[in-house]
Amino acid sequence: MRLSVVTLALCALTCNGASVNTQDAQDMATLTRRRLADLAEFPDPSWFSSIAKWIDTQKPDGTWPDVNYLSGCPARKSLVIALDGGWKRGASVNGQMCQGRANWPIQDHWNRIITLAAAWSGTSLIADQKWTNDTKAWEAISNGLDYWFKNDYKPAACMGNGGNAALGCPCGTPGLWNTASSLALCNGSMNDADRPHLELELSYGTGGTLTAANVVLVLQSAVSLGLFTSNATIVESAIQRAFGVMTFTDGAMQDGIHRDGSFLQHDGILYNGNYGKDLLNIFIQLEGEANTIGRFVSYPTKDLQASADINFNVTKLARAVADFDGPYNVNDTIQRLGSNGTEQLIGNKGFWASDYMVHRRKSFIVANKMLSVRSTSSELVNGANPLGYHLGQGTLFTYVSGTEYEDIWASWDWNLVPGTTVVRDRPALAATKVKYSGQRDFVGVVSDGRVGVAVEDYADPFDGHISYKKAWFHLGDAVLVSVLDVRTRGVGGAPPPAITVLDNRAKADGGAFVDGKPVALGNDTRAAGRTLFYGGNGYLAYGAPLDLTMSEGERTGNWSAISTSTAGEATAAVFSAYMTVNASGTAATTYALFPATSQRELAREAERPSWRPVEGGGVSGAAGQGLLSVVFWPGSGDGGALTVALADIGWADRGTVRLTSRQPGVYLLTGTRAAATGGGPGKKGVRLAVSAADPTQKLGTATLELAFSQPLGNAKEGACNRALRSSSELSFVLPAGGMAGSSVQQSTFVPLV
Repeated sequence: MRLSVVTLALCALTCNGASVNTQDAQDMATLTRRRLADLAEFPDPSWFSSIAKWIDTQKPDGTWPDVNYLSGCPARKSLVIALDGGWKRGASVNGQMCQGRANWPIQDHWNRIITLAAAWSGTSLIADQKWTNDTKAWEAISNGLDYWFKNDYKPAACMGNGGNAALGCPCGTPGLWNTASSLALCNGSMNDADRPHLELELSYGTGGTLTAANVVLVLQSAVSLGLFTSNATIVESAIQRAFGVMTFTDGAMQDGIHRDGSFLQHDGILYNGNYGKDLLNIFIQLEGEANTIGRFVSYPTKDLQASADINFNVTKLARAVADFDGPYNVNDTIQRLGSNGTEQLIGNKGFWASDYMVHRRKSFIVANKMLSVRSTSSELVNGANPLGYHLGQGTLFTYVSGTEYEDIWASWDWNLVPGTTVVRDRPALAATKVKYSGQRDFVGVVSDGRVGVAVEDYADPFDGHISYKKAWFHLGDAVLVSVLDVRTRGVGGAPPPAITVLDNRAKADGGAFVDGKPVALGNDTRAAGRTLFYGGNGYLAYGAPLDLTMSEGERTGNWSAISTSTAGEATAAVFSAYMTVNASGTAATTYALFPATSQRELAREAERPSWRPVEGGGVSGAAGQGLLSVVFWPGSGDGGALTVALADIGWADRGTVRLTSRQPGVYLLTGTRAAATGGGPGKKGVRLAVSAADPTQKLGTATLELAFSQPLGNAKEGACNRALRSSSELSFVLPAGGMAGSSVQQSTFVPLV
């Protein structure tokens, strides 16, 4: 409903007639100025150069010969979907294809009208001023609006139910249904016959039950209606309702803004980069990474969807929040957003409400998305993303240049989504197999702001043919990945092998190197080695070598087969690599990713590892450089324990620490050698900062016990009991409500020699 709302508002708000009191009039005038200024900035700057052409080529009936005006069931669509036997947008009814609303080719009609309106009104800062109040421009606007008004859909319910005969909107329903709205910069020249059509367009309701960003998008129309009719009551009500959506929501999978910064839409799908952006843009008026744009990965960047740009104006945001102070001050964020990357954001952040973690360093960004009973993987809407089953199910995307995954989605293998652990080609990808919630609750994150851990106890949501326990240890300049308890189920015979996808990305220059030696790549090139280097990223195996299958070459796909894009066929050079996971199902398969590295640095890391995997007794972890990260998995029983050498962690030259957790959980322990408060001989030790989180988001408390043992003098470990022993018990009160699953911290000092 966005485009026609924009144009209708542009054609309407320059003049209004009803009387209001002085204060209301001042407020209405302020909002009108803001609304007009924002609407005038809607057109892409490049569109204004086509105004003369559009005026010359418009047909007498108000249409353009190069715009696709198919509407209703015959409108261009490429996919038939049938979910749960019910009607969904973009579905087939009686064999006819029905048009989805979000990406409809007829929107080009409104793109042109709004561009003409922005230029005619004189409010655009980009348009040539010769078009201000130009008669020919107004005639083109008026003719375009008349065409729409004459062909608007009837009844209004068909906005959401078009094509569904059971709801009174069969495919033969007349009019341009499944559309949007738009009028405001042209009010001064509108005739009396047009005004009822305008008010009808702006007064359309939700067309169904809407939430979060979609609610505010509809309320945006109500604001325009109130401004157009000088009805302060409508404006006030719409704004109050809109700001009511712009508050925290604490329910699992509930659409809206969560306390960790996640923005969820469509039943728990992470959508910060699309619907979240829409909400932010509307807030600005009133006062993505592949994991955050959902189904919009299936569009090429030239379509200007969420895969191309976040599409919001930082300068306008700065104006809107200029008076925010104290804890609400966001000046640092504004400065960073406006710096074009020169003001870097460094650190680690876990998003417990969306099962998501981002790890940023100066030279790279790594992000992984998981799936739990509290989240949803992806979706198919308006024909977009029919092959996206594996999205959001343990993905790990790596960005160094930032273009690794740009414009390859039509061509890549959708069975090989980066980071996922899967059975090859299971399940068979189809439009009926896209949107699923997770099966298990032990999925979450812990972070201290510098490093973090993401954990996923996974069972395939489609048919349970694969399950595993997986942890991503986000360290300094690496991510150590551990996969254990892998179980697969086949149709018959031996269980099928599982694989972990290392990457599936645009081809990079330089080729691939396994253990430092170049490998000639083709289709399904097999290799084995301890290290893999490709495109500036390194991979290091711990234990068994990497059992690799790699492919590189030109791949041809069709954007129109995976979305409503008209881009059609496209060819891209793509590289993919995956490794076989330990077939025993018992021992862990562990490897590390080193983004933005070199072959020399990778070889040095293989010879002298900075971090080491640690595991045993249902516990897995990573140790090194003063950091110990541990996961106590469900099923290990109460009192699950792990013993780690202090030298491997970097806390002391010898000795051990035994960690015991009374419940499943995930912990980060960062230690620095220091003297105890008060100093004096024998007061040396390690000052620990411990972060804890409950991935299930159900527990009220957690307890972690640390038992240290160090041999004294020259004695060997345990000899004659000559050892320094100390222990510490840390009890955590875990957050609840909207903060459940977030990290809590404690610190302690442990005397060591």
